[in-house]
Amino acid sequence: MLHLQSIAKYLPGPPIHSAELEARMGWPAGWIEKNSGVETRYHASPTDSVIGMGAQALSSALAQADLGPGDLDLLLFAAGSIDYPIPHSACLLKAELGWTQYDFPAFDVDATCLSFLNGLEVAAAFIESGRYARVAIVTSELPSRSLNPEDRKTYSLFGDGAVAAIVGRSQIDRPTDTYFVNYAEGAKLAMLPAGGNAMRLNHRQNPEADYYFQMKGRHLLKLTFKHLDQFIASVEARFGRSIRDYARIIPHQASRLGMDMFIKRFGLPGGQVQLNLPRYGNCIAASIPLGLCDAVVEEGLPPGSEVILMGTAAGLSMGAITLEV
Repeated sequence: MLHLQSIAKYLPGPPIHSAELEARMGWPAGWIEKNSGVETRYHASPTDSVIGMGAQALSSALAQADLGPGDLDLLLFAAGSIDYPIPHSACLLKAELGWTQYDFPAFDVDATCLSFLNGLEVAAAFIESGRYARVAIVTSELPSRSLNPEDRKTYSLFGDGAVAAIVGRSQIDRPTDTYFVNYAEGAKLAMLPAGGNAMRLNHRQNPEADYYFQMKGRHLLKLTFKHLDQFIASVEARFGRSIRDYARIIPHQASRLGMDMFIKRFGLPGGQVQLNLPRYGNCIAASIPLGLCDAVVEEGLPPGSEVILMGTAAGLSMGAITLEV
């Protein structure tokens, strides 16, 4: 089973309160918290970058564990945000940190909001096979630059942030429990149309809205809850226990409505479910590890506790994985 050896976060600048954002955008006072539940979020400055934020988080995670780059066997960059399409972000992260003398492998894992979980799944496969002993996973998200100011629902919901985790093998001698599924009827319910070969950025005849993130939130929520009961039943059957049996449930923070429906539908105690949407907003793949970081570092979740990380992603994908902290 995977064991969390260290975790640290990086948040760009001071928090932006919803009242401040409403005043700046000319929106009605109180609209954001009423509709999205987000009280504060962080937006990167013009000098911040995906790689720069990730490097800050990784440096902190290594220092926390008294480790250096020579102690790593693999670096995974697991996020939906990028600074450049080519090269991949993991190698840029090594370069940013000045690790040019270290040749351990580095590559990216992108499953939008589930990227961190899929990164953990990749790490578990390598570690439990005995190929690697210690893996760093960095998730750095900067959605604020891809949001349309005219789309009040998305512009007020998302935030920026980065998290780095160092994982290794637990003393619990069993495989890491993982379960991931995809329902392709939701493939285009959340997307950023421009930027790939289907819609090149230099084709300026494209509609302006296609250069920003687009999400059909209610359609996504409806599709999620169409499949959620079966997904949770499959997770519990495969993992051999109820989701209520874990020390903490750390879900993706997609929306307040989605979180409220999830907790109510499965009768979960409020204190067992990690809630950080009001504090950070939806930080894409960084939402889940931000919750994990807060539970471990700020709230002092006891060492040896087993947690379950779970969520949804554009696609529509769902996933869950367990971890010992």
